[in-house]
Order: sequence, then structure tokens, then C-alpha cells
Amino acid sequence: MPTCQHKRTKSIIEASSTSETGVHEIASSKAALTKGKDEGAAVVTVGSDMSSQQGSAEETEKLYEERMEDESYQAKQYLRGIEETRAQRRIQIQEEQNRQWEQEQRRRDEEARSEELRNLRQRAAERKREAEERVRLQEQERQRRREEALREQYRLEDLRLYNRWKTACDSVFDAGSGAHRIAAIALYRVLLTQCRVFPGLELHQRHELQNIVRNRFKQARHTTSERWLRLDFEAGYEAVDHLDAAIAGSDASRDYILQLLARAPAKVKQDPPVVRTKRQQRLLKRNCRQDEPAESEWQDHPPRRSILERPLPLDRLSGRRHVPVLFNAQGIPVLRIKKPQPHALSAYIKDRLKKKQKQTDTRYRLDAELELARTEDAWDSLLAALTQAEDGKREDNRSGEPSWTEAVELSQKENLDKHLAEKQKNREMAEKMQAIVDQERALYEKEKEDLAAIRRERKAQFAQRRSEEPKMGPSSASLDDNGTTQSP
Repeated sequence: MPTCQHKRTKSIIEASSTSETGVHEIASSKAALTKGKDEGAAVVTVGSDMSSQQGSAEETEKLYEERMEDESYQAKQYLRGIEETRAQRRIQIQEEQNRQWEQEQRRRDEEARSEELRNLRQRAAERKREAEERVRLQEQERQRRREEALREQYRLEDLRLYNRWKTACDSVFDAGSGAHRIAAIALYRVLLTQCRVFPGLELHQRHELQNIVRNRFKQARHTTSERWLRLDFEAGYEAVDHLDAAIAGSDASRDYILQLLARAPAKVKQDPPVVRTKRQQRLLKRNCRQDEPAESEWQDHPPRRSILERPLPLDRLSGRRHVPVLFNAQGIPVLRIKKPQPHALSAYIKDRLKKKQKQTDTRYRLDAELELARTEDAWDSLLAALTQAEDGKREDNRSGEPSWTEAVELSQKENLDKHLAEKQKNREMAEKMQAIVDQERALYEKEKEDLAAIRRERKAQFAQRRSEEPKMGPSSASLDDNGTTQSP
């Protein structure tokens, strides 16, 4: 009996030791088995007492077996409870792990979305900064070009004024006049400037006053006498004083200048003749030779009225009437009056075709930009959706600005309107030109018939005169005193 109990105890201990309950479960199992062993020993003692008392070993054995079966059943129930507890614990641990994993996954997703939104905002801000930088650089470039153009314009204007001033000074002052040249130029400049700002003068009066100064200096151009130079300078400085006083508001000086202007002869009020040096004369002659073809062409082709003012009467034509030709130059109606085709008409057709090609290029460019605008709108929609998902509300459209697609479509509409307006203008112009061609053809036929009638009338008159003339013959001739034959 003790051996059997020992084996069962050993198997329970081994089963407990191989389980996953750990050290505490093994200790609990050992304590339970020790208690069972003590109880078994007590039962054996009781059984021995009972057997000794009752003399029935079979009953003791039976009781012991039943006791052991109960203990084994209890041990199995205990182990089953431990296993169930461990299984529940594993389920709870698994659920806790799943819950933590889900929380970690949500946190990672939120971080990824936040990072993506942050990257999108950074890229949008970078693109905005790049666009602003491009606009700023373009504005700086335009400003630089405007400033350069303005500086170049000022430089050309200064150069032109300097050349005019140099030409005027060379025509008024002698280049080799000596030390008084600088003082004379300064006085001349002051007088012209003060005459230009003299108050209360009409434009022609101011021009006459300046011409008086120019002609007076031209008269003294070759003066070298100190006495006459001193008198001229004193008169010039006195005129400057009167001009300054009149500009300052002195009525006496103003009346004095006006009286001098009124008493001055008409000859000195006219523009002085231009005095050119030999080099300037050679340059002028060479330029005139270069400009002769242009001038002859201008004389051959004087300015005319609008082409829509035709047909012209016959007395205004230089010869016979020619019916103009209406032809189509790539959609542009053109009325050619004569051959060869004038250069101005060729330039007009070329300019119109350039504008038409520019409109066509703009239309194709806008078609290509429309796809890019749709992509930009999709990008803006994505940013708006991400902003709404983060902030919980949608931002309003920026001050009602149109979208990229709407802006491109608006440009396309404007381009199409211009194209349709150009087509309508060409159609109306073609109708007007066709009416001119019809009128010119009708006049040509009428004038042709009139000319034919005039020719027939002249031919009939000539035939009539020939028929009325007497026939020449011997009977109609007479002899003079010398014996020569004379016609009647």
C-alpha cells in the first residue's frame, strides 16, 4: 500500500513538474501530496485498528482504494482548473497584446498621416515660395529692363540734345574764337533757357524770342574786337537781368521784353539758317544720295486714301481702269489694285499672318496648360481633404479666387472670342471688297462700251469726211502761167 501511494505521489509530482504552472504550482502540488500521504498513513493506522478490531482487511483495502480514487479525482480536477486558468490567462494576455498592437498601429497610422500632411504642407509652402520667388525675379527682371530702357532713352535723348546743342553752338560761335567762347556759350544757354520759361507768352512768341537770341549771336559769330565783344556781352547780361526780373514777377521788365519783341523786325524772328561744315555737307550729300530711291519711290507712290473709298472716278485715274483682284491670303481677304504687289501690302499681309499664328499658338498652349491646371486642382483638392481631416473643418476658398482650370478656360474663351471677332471682321471686309470689285467691274464694262462707242463714232466721222472730200483727177487740175499743174 505505501508503495502504490508512493508511485501515485511520484506521478503527480512529475506531472506537476512538467506542467507550465511554474514553481508555485509545483510547491502547491507537493504540499497537497504530503497532506494526502499523512492522511493515508492515518487511514492505514485506522484500518489496522479496524482490522484488528473487526478483522476485515478487505474492507480496509477497499476503503483505501476509494480514498485514493477520490484524491486522484481531486488532483485531476485541480490540474484541470490550473489548465483552464492558464488558458484564460493566455487568452487575456493575447487580447491585451492584440489591443496594444491595435493601439500602436493606430498611433503609427496617425503619425504617418501627420507626417504626410506635414510633408504636403511643406511642399506646398515650398512651391508657394518658389512661385513667389519666380514672380519676384520676373518683376525684378522687368524692372531692370524698364530701367535699362529708360536709361538708354535718357542717354539717347541726352546725346540728341548734345548734338543739337553742339550743332547750334558751332553754327552760332566760331570754333576758333578764343577765350570768350566758353562765356558766350554760357550766356547763350542762359538766354535760351530764360526765354523758354518766360511767363505769359504764347508758343510762337516764345519761339520768336529764342530766334532773336539765336540770330543776334549768329551775327556776332566772327566778332573779334574787344570793344564790340564787351558791348555784346553787356547787352546779353542786361537781357538776362531783365528776363530774371520778369520771371520773378517784375511787370516793368516784362513790359520791356514785350516791347523789344514787338519792335524786332520779322527777319530776326525767323529760324536762323543752318551753317554746316564741309564734313557735315559731305555727310548730308551722301545721305541724300542714299535716300534718293526712297524719295523717288515715295513720289511714285504718294499717300492715298482708304482702299474702301473706291471705285474712283475716271478723271482721277492715270489711265484705263483696271478691275482689282480679291484673293484669300490664308483666311485674310486682300484686294490687290495693281501689279507688282506693293511692299506695303506685303508687309500688311505678313503682319496679319503673324498675329493669326500667334493666336493659334496661344490656343494650343492653353490646351496643353488645361491638363496641368486639372492636375493642380486635384492637388489642391487633396490638400483641402487632408486639411479637413486634420482640423475637422474645410477651409473656405481663398477670397473667391477661381481654380486653375477656370482660369485657363477663361483664357481659352477670350482667345476664342478674339478668333471669332477676327473671322467676323474678315468676313465683313471680304464683303466690302467684293462689292468694290463688282462696282469696279461694272464701271469697267460701262467705260469699255463708252470707249467702243466713241471709237465707232470717230471712225464714222472719219469715213464721212473721206467721203465728202472731192476726188482728185486730170479734169480738175488747171495750168498756171508757168505751165505747172495746180489743184483747185
